[in-house]
Amino acid sequence: MLKRLLTGISLLLLLAGCGPLPAWHLPASAPAEEQMPEAEATPAPGPSAAVEEIPLPVTPAAAPVPEPEVEVEPPPPRAVFPLAQALREARYNLLEIQTVESLQELAGEHVENRKLLLLPDIISSLRSTPAQYWPDGDPRLRYLDDAIAYNYLLSLPDNADMARARNSRAGQLLDYSQLALWSRLAAVREAIELEDEARLPDLRREENSLLMELRLATGLPTAELEKIDFTTLAEVRPVAADPAALQRYAAMNRSESAGTSFSASFPELVRKLYRFDRAAELLLAESLFRLPRKLDGLRLNDPAADLRGIAALACAVGAAFEVELDWRSLNRAYDEYRLHSLAAEVDPANRSARIKANEARLAWRLAWYRLLTDLGVPDITGALPEHFPAPGGEAKRESRLLELLDRQQP
Repeated sequence: MLKRLLTGISLLLLLAGCGPLPAWHLPASAPAEEQMPEAEATPAPGPSAAVEEIPLPVTPAAAPVPEPEVEVEPPPPRAVFPLAQALREARYNLLEIQTVESLQELAGEHVENRKLLLLPDIISSLRSTPAQYWPDGDPRLRYLDDAIAYNYLLSLPDNADMARARNSRAGQLLDYSQLALWSRLAAVREAIELEDEARLPDLRREENSLLMELRLATGLPTAELEKIDFTTLAEVRPVAADPAALQRYAAMNRSESAGTSFSASFPELVRKLYRFDRAAELLLAESLFRLPRKLDGLRLNDPAADLRGIAALACAVGAAFEVELDWRSLNRAYDEYRLHSLAAEVDPANRSARIKANEARLAWRLAWYRLLTDLGVPDITGALPEHFPAPGGEAKRESRLLELLDRQQP
């Protein structure tokens, strides 16, 4: 680089008329890089010049390492609390209490005749203003059931354990009360999805009240109650059965009249005593409440009379009246459900029809579970029995009971 610079200066001096400069020598200690000749510049290729591409070394790609397959597990199923378990919890907590309470109530009836004194007003009210009751609040069923239990307990031998004798029917009624609460809770939650916002506060309060009743009965926390699978509740369907066969089954299998049978025409003969009155069930209940004292009078005159058989037959005919009432309620609820559900199918936007169908479904469930309860089947969450007893009964006993019931009419 320095040599080129000196050469350039010498040329300038020659052009200016000066002599040449003396020769310059670079010092021996100059860096080696200064003594290297300058590399000639390589001209840039023109447009038509071909540029030789130097291939880059290609590194062979590594073979992919297969990742281990991870099995995706499905989400765990939602924990479900069986409805039957909820019924068992309620029995464990309440059966003994309710058995004792019912015995105390029936003992009070024997002393004070509270129900018997109330019945005339209820009968008069039903005759003047007929009403359709929910099966879990029908006074006809309630008074009939109390009258049946009253006759049964007072016909037991003196050394019988009344608590054990009442325990079976009390357990069935407790199961029914719990299934009625679950059915109502399902209906309320369906109504919350269908009703106007104006009704939501009332429905929410009803929902909370039902949950509280179920908590008190079962002792379970709300989180456990929410795990109940409502799809296990009975679904509306037509029920094909012979009402007379159902009545005979109830007479044979109810704890109050176990093993009792009657002729095919006997329930109809009893109904004729009350002239097919609209309040016939309540009139029969009134007669059954009066029957034990009448039997006591007969016992004094004829100690060997078959009074326990007559009392059992009276309980059997009371159960037959209950079953007939349940059967009518069940079929009426089914007809209403079909009517409103078909209207909702034709017009899915018909919210009124869907609301009425929901109410009819509740009525059907309450009547269905009550029918199984009054039949005396072992499991009221199950189905109707498959086998039914044939008509039977003793004509003399039936005639005697008809005579006793007829004498008690006003």
